[in-house]
Amino acid sequence: MIEKKRLVLWYGIILGLLVALIFLGLRVPRYNPAGVHPDLLALKEPFSSVKAFYYFDGGSIGVEILDAAGKDLRLALPVNHRYSRLFFGKTHLSERGAVAAEVPFSEDSKRFIAEIIDTYAERGADRNWALLYLRKAPVDRLRVWWEEISFNLN
Repeated sequence: MIEKKRLVLWYGIILGLLVALIFLGLRVPRYNPAGVHPDLLALKEPFSSVKAFYYFDGGSIGVEILDAAGKDLRLALPVNHRYSRLFFGKTHLSERGAVAAEVPFSEDSKRFIAEIIDTYAERGADRNWALLYLRKAPVDRLRVWWEEISFNLN
């Protein structure tokens, strides 16, 4: 009887540790508003439209945001700089006709963009891949993995 109680106790401890590890592993990093680019913070929620684009040039990311005031902001994060540079005005640097301006880019701005995509962008592969490369959270890896499994089953 005592051995059975001890075994149940150990199973409970192990299960609790697994749940804690999963919970901590699925947490998404938050941004500090003080570190976010002012033009991003100036956007008015709720956003009318948010589109994420994942390009097959190695993984460049583009984002199109239309805010509640009608302001349209197009963002490009080129893969060749490991997402360390941000451009306003285009969703991809090869886009013709539009002019792109590089702006200072911080980790907090990257997290802010990721949160916008996560909250407002339509569900799908582009959104999942963009989130995976912007914030590298385990939950995003699971989404991409699930999408690949679901796609392969169909």
